[in-house]
Amino acid sequence: MDKLGIDPILILVQVINFGLLLFLLKKVLYKPVINAIASRQKKLKEIDEEKVLIEKEKKELEEKKKNLLTELQIEKKKTLEETRYQGEIEKKAILEKANQTAKEILRQTRSQFARDRQKTQRQLVRQANDLALDLVKKIFSESFDKETQRKYTAFAIKKLSETARDELM
Repeated sequence: MDKLGIDPILILVQVINFGLLLFLLKKVLYKPVINAIASRQKKLKEIDEEKVLIEKEKKELEEKKKNLLTELQIEKKKTLEETRYQGEIEKKAILEKANQTAKEILRQTRSQFARDRQKTQRQLVRQANDLALDLVKKIFSESFDKETQRKYTAFAIKKLSETARDELM
């Protein structure tokens, strides 16, 4: 082997050096590197698991949001319908009250008109009676003596009073 330029001791030393290098690398570098890789893989796996959980929670929250929005829209429609219904009830109540007030005012006006008409009729009857009495007195004073005038005047007053009573009732 000497002829080939190979030194067996040098090869043996090289093999021993390589073995020692492997042993040292395995003890010093290989385990820490493997541990670091394993640690990083573990962290990546945890991150992936957290990502899956976060995505799952995100989907659940989106579903809850969607359901909540749907419930809110339903509640909004229900509240709006209830408000409209209450508004209609209130509108009917106000109209009914206004109608009742108008009827009461109309009744009072008619009553006042009837009272005024009766009062006016009484005044007209009194005036007519006074005119008739004055007319009778004037006619009797010119045509009859005092005794006949008194009799006819009393009779006329009696008849006019009866007529006035009948007219007022």
